[in-house]
Amino acid sequence: MMEINSGMPHPKVSSTQSSRSRQVGSPEEAANRIPRYSPEEMQSLSERLMKGTPVEDVIILDKSQYTFRDATPEEMAAFTAGQAAYAKSKADQAAWEKEISNIESNEVYFSNVAVMDLDAARNEANVVKIFVENGMLDGRHVNAFNGDQKTSSPQEYLSWIYQRIEALEAQTPKAQ
Repeated sequence: MMEINSGMPHPKVSSTQSSRSRQVGSPEEAANRIPRYSPEEMQSLSERLMKGTPVEDVIILDKSQYTFRDATPEEMAAFTAGQAAYAKSKADQAAWEKEISNIESNEVYFSNVAVMDLDAARNEANVVKIFVENGMLDGRHVNAFNGDQKTSSPQEYLSWIYQRIEALEAQTPKAQ
């Protein structure tokens, strides 16, 4: 993890830092001028890191100076814990996906038309229309509702949605 401190130019910049400092006009230019380290510099940085010596780099953007520093041990511990939590969540997700892939279901449930607002009804109509046109509902048992009414027909469900859209559009004041 890196911390960025912005402020006035640092009064003392070491020769190694100044050799990597760049004066650039914009962040885009800065991205193209990120300091590149030679193998010797990388070895030196690695040795300093192993000894716990802070390593800083300075870059100047738009007359502001930014100092990049290595993370503290506490920050690295938090970062490592975050990486472990992320890895665990990905493993849990993969296990869950494997588990549900073994469940074979041909049930499809759609939203209740009676509670849809205008945007939701329009979106649902588009989704169901695409499902029907592409045969994605073929061989599946559809469960669709309009208040207390229930249907297993995607076409009837679409007709309910279109009726809902017409009713909601009739209630909506027209912009002048």
